[in-house]
Amino acid sequence: MDLLKEIKLILPTKDKSFETLFLDFLANLGNRENGKIEFASSNGKFLPVISLNFQGARVPKAVFECKDPVEIELINKTDQDKKSPHVYSPIELSVFINRMANIRINKLDHVGFNIPWFDGVSPDIITLRKELSDKSLYYLFPTGENWDFILPGSEQDIISNKANLTVPRYPKLEIVSFTKSSTPLIQFDISTNEKHDQIAKLFPEGIIDSELKNVWVYIENKFGLDICFVINENHDKDWGEFFEGHRLLPFSESKK
Repeated sequence: MDLLKEIKLILPTKDKSFETLFLDFLANLGNRENGKIEFASSNGKFLPVISLNFQGARVPKAVFECKDPVEIELINKTDQDKKSPHVYSPIELSVFINRMANIRINKLDHVGFNIPWFDGVSPDIITLRKELSDKSLYYLFPTGENWDFILPGSEQDIISNKANLTVPRYPKLEIVSFTKSSTPLIQFDISTNEKHDQIAKLFPEGIIDSELKNVWVYIENKFGLDICFVINENHDKDWGEFFEGHRLLPFSESKK
């Protein structure tokens, strides 16, 4: 069975000190080896695994490893320059890490990337839907936004379309067709032992979402995109069941 085995987020090797510091910070969330970290899953038998790699790519990209790998460049393909409506200031990675020193990260809920596109769904995301819907637990966001999710699951989950979504499934992958800005984005959504109000005080430069009780902290980098940590209060319950009934069928079936 041709299944999606791994999702690789790949950043260019442009800043060795940043790479080392970044992987050092993430090391407790998975297995680190040289210029790569493979994030720990809620179940060692679930597919796909998600990894972050620094492997000398020309531009940031995501590679979806299956029999015929699918590769998406994380760049602006719109020929437009649009600034985000949100007010925030990126901070240095070392500053972020120092402020996080007394905060425990409980889990990496999801990793995601945003592809700028201002007219419908990005063609790259249409490609992912077509190529990966029968190879993974690929879900469309239940409330209609163009926020696709790939949930980790067993081979039987994927083949049978009977995955029990009350079972914890992380890290998920979020794929966003992005209308707010022409700058691509990679996000790491983490659950911590800290309360929202304290997180907001630690990171006043970020986007503070008091409704969802998270803070988006942007990190200075040289890769031509935004890198963001989304810091949450602890969530004991996994929210995968939110997607119940919204799995994308294999592309040919969904068009019948």
